[in-house]
Amino acid sequence: MTNELTYRVLALLMLLSMKMIRWRTQKLCDQSGQREGYKKNRIDTAILYSMGVSWSLSVVVYALLPQWIEWAKLDMADWLRWIGVAFGLGSLALLAWSDHHLGENFSPTLRVREQHTLVQTGPYRWIRHPIYTSGMLFMMAMLLISSNWFVGLCWSGVIVLYAQRVPREEAMMLDEFGDEYRNYMNKTGRLLPKFGGFK
Repeated sequence: MTNELTYRVLALLMLLSMKMIRWRTQKLCDQSGQREGYKKNRIDTAILYSMGVSWSLSVVVYALLPQWIEWAKLDMADWLRWIGVAFGLGSLALLAWSDHHLGENFSPTLRVREQHTLVQTGPYRWIRHPIYTSGMLFMMAMLLISSNWFVGLCWSGVIVLYAQRVPREEAMMLDEFGDEYRNYMNKTGRLLPKFGGFK
């Protein structure tokens, strides 16, 4: 049986890795002059940052002060928690890969930047929103690794956020790219690769 400390350290390291990937992308975003977009989307930005704090704190509490949320502990087998570790590593790899190909097109808020391009390389060849897929995987990873339903509940906000954000984002992209984006939608899945009739 794996020591609980191992899972706590892994969860914290994965959170820090995710933050480092986001920090690097955010730095690129700032250098490309997108800070103005935050001012125009204050509500969207506030929601993103407040949820980010909530998600991060849940993992920090689990890793450093687990006694505070002991009451929400689930009885999970070690093999299931190690699947969570695999999900976490996979989500980090997908996030880094997606960010690399998105480059300066990245924006934390819903906006089309000047000289925005429709990225169709890397994971975007198969999935329209691989960063959101990464977020869902990371949510599952934190739930399984922590074996704690409170941590999972904090991260379930990912689903709510993506559910309301993805349709708005796709409408924005259709307005910007028109038929080019419609053709892209026909070739790709929203959060998973498109197989047959599955989107």
